[in-house]
Formats: sequence, C-alpha cells, structure tokens
Amino acid sequence: MKIKDIIKYNILIAIFMGAKYLELGDIYELNDGTILGNEETLQYHSSYDWLMPVVEKIESLDFNVKIKSHRQNNKLSHYCIIDHYLKNKSLGCYDDEKKLKAIYKAVVEFIKWYNEQNS
Repeated sequence: MKIKDIIKYNILIAIFMGAKYLELGDIYELNDGTILGNEETLQYHSSYDWLMPVVEKIESLDFNVKIKSHRQNNKLSHYCIIDHYLKNKSLGCYDDEKKLKAIYKAVVEFIKWYNEQNS
C-alpha cells in the first residue's frame, strides 16, 4: 500500500472515530480532547492499540467482526470479515502476511461503505 493511501485511509478512520481536524497545530483531536497527531503520525495501519478501538466501534454499531487465521499448504493467511445479517452486508479482506493488515483493509472498506450509506 502506498504511503499516500495509508495517510488518506488513516484520516478516514480518524474522522470515523470522531476526530476533528484542528488547523492550529495541523493535528487531529478526538471529542474527549485526546490528541491523535497529524496526518503523518496516525498509526491505525501499524498498531493494534490504535486499530482495535475502531473494531470495537464497528461492533457497537451491531456489526460482527470476525478475525481469523487459516493455514493451508504451510501458508498462513489472515482474514477479517465484517458483516450484519439484518443489513445483508458482508465485507471481507485477507492478507497473506499480517493479521493487522487484513483487519486494517476490512476496516477501511467498511468505513467507505458506511459513509456512503450515511451520507
């Protein structure tokens, strides 16, 4: 994934989490006053500590988030599926290298879809 895409998706996630952009200081801040940092220091793509609260928020919207790993022919693949049986919607992403990356991709795809539904 290109760095410009990572920055764009991290901003998308930060806004989904309720962050506001503050021109003074060029930073993102949550409603509770927590400073997330600027667009280059957001770490949703590289930290479970950043990404798992996003998963929890998605679950609080009554979506199921399933994170799985599967080994086949000595190859480990990681999956993240976000679905809601009543809304008949299921998004899934996988990655052959990192579980965090699979979760990140699924979260980004979910937020894009969610924003389209709620715009």
